[in-house]
Amino acid sequence: MDNEIQVDSDHQSMMIEGGMRIDPRRERFPCCIVWTSLPVISWLIPFVGHIGICREDGVILDFAGPNCVSVDDFAFGAVARYVQINKDKECCISSHSSAPQGDQEYQYDDLRRGALTWDEALEKGMLEFQQRTYSLFTCNCHSFVANNLNRLGFRSGGWNVVNIAVLIFLKGRWLSKAAAVRSYLPFVVVSGLGFAFGGTTYLSFLALFAFLLVGWFLLEPSKISMRCEKLELIVDLSNMVEGRSVCVVNIRRELSGGIIATMAAERQVIGCHTTDSWKAQLQKGNESKQLMVVDFTASWCGPCRFISPFLAELAKKYPNVMFLKVDVDELKEVAAEWGVEAMPTFLFLKGGEKVGTVVGAKKEELEQTVIKHMPTATASA
Repeated sequence: MDNEIQVDSDHQSMMIEGGMRIDPRRERFPCCIVWTSLPVISWLIPFVGHIGICREDGVILDFAGPNCVSVDDFAFGAVARYVQINKDKECCISSHSSAPQGDQEYQYDDLRRGALTWDEALEKGMLEFQQRTYSLFTCNCHSFVANNLNRLGFRSGGWNVVNIAVLIFLKGRWLSKAAAVRSYLPFVVVSGLGFAFGGTTYLSFLALFAFLLVGWFLLEPSKISMRCEKLELIVDLSNMVEGRSVCVVNIRRELSGGIIATMAAERQVIGCHTTDSWKAQLQKGNESKQLMVVDFTASWCGPCRFISPFLAELAKKYPNVMFLKVDVDELKEVAAEWGVEAMPTFLFLKGGEKVGTVVGAKKEELEQTVIKHMPTATASA
């Protein structure tokens, strides 16, 4: 096959490498969309699979479940195909924010005009999808990639579940002949057995299944827009308004009437993916003298995924508290500096000093510790 990269998969490792060179042995695909087959579904429809998008250092990000964006832990196996993006020529990287309407991702002007880098745009996507519930039909791994591509302005935007699948199918480059065989062999075997035992009945079923699946993804955005045209713009603002940090701006438009704009003084959990971003948030917390709750987590940690939605609820419930999330695999030196040995670990900081710790996914203890260390007036309110 054209443009193949021969890979010895027996020598893959998880070492993080800098630079822009694709290194399949270490699963590093800088500025790429990556694809792998799915059990059962890909056996019936081979062009359907699981996809992710990669940072500039090649680390894969993929929406793998409710409130879970995996980092460097690509779900469903090794990468089989990829499409590399020339971010300088094919993207218009800016601070555009995108929000879902069905499977379609739309773009709107952010209130800030400062340009985002590739990794900053992906970080915004991670923060957004860490608050979302996974759905195979309405909010899945393709939705996550579409969201990021539209934020990046890749080929003028307009990406959704269907055209991303078409892009991978037509333009995706196989890592090797073995990867292609592994991806398509189950489909050939299942189809052969189906035809042998079911004949044309099986082929009719397969065609109907593919038609309904693709039709759903094509028609669902239109049905949603006919029911209610709802636009949501989430803007990260760093300024203080009347002593409260305003972090979310929601703009909704209903078919039945006008534009309703609401501003909520509530926080989201802030992800720190670099040492610089961690230091910046730590400094911001020290200067504001706010209580900071730092969630030391890991993408492979089940209890971490379990507690993540509750942490997001606390962030909204207590807007005068800063909630941060640190992946211990990304920022090992930060985890070591603060003596983190188990996940999840929640550290409570005030003025740069540790005032409390909760280890484990303990909802009640977590909230009680937040209340304990909050300012008295705020806690009683």
